[in-house]
Amino acid sequence: MHFLKENRSALAVIFLMMAALFCLFFFLLDKEVVLLMKDIRSDMSDLNRLLISIHHPVNNLFHGSTLLAVSVSLFVVGKLFRSRISEVAKSLIFGFLVSGIASQILKNIFGRMRPKFTTDTIFIGPSLRDMYHSFPSGHTAVVFCFASVLSGYYPRFSLLFYFAAAIAGFDRIFLFQHFPSDVIAGAMLGLVSGRVVTTILSNHGSLRESYQLLRGSAPQQ
Repeated sequence: MHFLKENRSALAVIFLMMAALFCLFFFLLDKEVVLLMKDIRSDMSDLNRLLISIHHPVNNLFHGSTLLAVSVSLFVVGKLFRSRISEVAKSLIFGFLVSGIASQILKNIFGRMRPKFTTDTIFIGPSLRDMYHSFPSGHTAVVFCFASVLSGYYPRFSLLFYFAAAIAGFDRIFLFQHFPSDVIAGAMLGLVSGRVVTTILSNHGSLRESYQLLRGSAPQQ
């Protein structure tokens, strides 16, 4: 499996770095980044046109409904053809549920106003209104959870998975849906969700294999 699952010290170092990065943006750079994005979006420069052209395919590809539909389709196909892909898809589906539900709970608890309404840091506490659902980024949580799970099955493509997840996270900043610190928090939540899912499913698989071995070795009556 992926080194994040095997090497706890590496995971701790990565989380410390991400936590430091979160603090840097939350206390110092969130507002500056949003203002920079507003300047870029207001200017029809080549950079702005490039980012807009990238946004549409990124948004469609990494939308929650797309990711869930693909995961379910792969699970069905894997079951039909008795392929290992069904195991991967099952992990992705569980990851989608865990990261998605966790992020929605936190959004409703913290109630941070989205940057498209303000550049200041405003928390109002528990709220069901979408304009106060900035922290953490649910989209980012899901895509980083997917990246974590997929890296466990296909470690050779880990950099590609995380690079794609980072692009999806940046797109949320570009749309003024989230501050950078929201995206970093979402990424951390996604990594935790991915680890939880892979650990639970791995333990469940080990228990099932042990049970089957015990049944096979039991004396026949």
